[in-house]
Amino acid sequence: MSSMSSAANDLCTALLNLPEGLGTTFALLIDVGGETRFEGYSGTLPGSHQVVGAQTPLLSWSMAKSITHLLIGFAHDDGLLDVEAPAPVAEWAADERSKITIRHLLQMTSGLRWNEAYTPDGPSDVVEMLFRTGQHDVGGYAARSALVAEPGTTWLYSSGTTNILCRILRDVLRGAGTDTVSFLNDRLLVPAGIRPITESQCRIDASGTWVGSTFLYLRGSEWLRLGRLMLDVGVSGGRQIVAPRWVNEARTEGSAATGEPYRYSNHWWLWPSGSATPDAFAAFGYEGQHVVMVPSKNAVVVRLGATPDEHKPFVRAMIHRLIEVL
Repeated sequence: MSSMSSAANDLCTALLNLPEGLGTTFALLIDVGGETRFEGYSGTLPGSHQVVGAQTPLLSWSMAKSITHLLIGFAHDDGLLDVEAPAPVAEWAADERSKITIRHLLQMTSGLRWNEAYTPDGPSDVVEMLFRTGQHDVGGYAARSALVAEPGTTWLYSSGTTNILCRILRDVLRGAGTDTVSFLNDRLLVPAGIRPITESQCRIDASGTWVGSTFLYLRGSEWLRLGRLMLDVGVSGGRQIVAPRWVNEARTEGSAATGEPYRYSNHWWLWPSGSATPDAFAAFGYEGQHVVMVPSKNAVVVRLGATPDEHKPFVRAMIHRLIEVL
């Protein structure tokens, strides 16, 4: 690995050795110019004694949403669905929800009621969907949400809308004689040089829907490879894996993310416009998962770990600073 600046190395060391209470950085990887400049691991997986290392698959949490966008793009390119058309959801055919398009779902502007709070003891649609009554049919649970705003007018972050997309994807892929895991492997992971996954590395619910809001396990180096793929506008190994259209969608603000410091795209996040690197875009996940692409630095930064939500701004500030000094 080539060396980095002392400031960058110091920040990497700090991120891998967070003070008690700020959680754990399981994996930290940096690619600059297509070369891995830093790769480090620490800690043990929650609930086990497994020491995290280069071969450890790590949970995406909501970074899986960004992968869902790419799969929807592939399905559009194959003529299986139209991202600008009304979402084909049977429960909505006879009411105002029939106006919701796939694009609205991608941009989190469906107008559907949703509570994304991770509060096990309080009202939470996302907890109910992922771990309680909705877990066997996550798309069906989310599709029952009531319309509370005109589609396309209001931004509301919702894991439910992603799982509605994943149920749509399930249906169109079944019609084409395949399934989501095979599609993910054949169209994205294997062409990008990543080993194929099995159902054990994602979560397929009892209805056959990938819970693409939340669950995908990949190694740190594999997340880094996906980040490089996006930074290289969908090209890997000299092959166009992802059409430029979908990469450009990921990098272009699609809807105002009310109350968020970051801008929002189509299941991707954009760095604040007033930051030192406003061209950066990212996949984010619960507990501080980051895959950040920075075109102006020709760099990708991956941080995977477990940080309490109240301390997430501290870790993100360190990542911002790390990007600045690369």
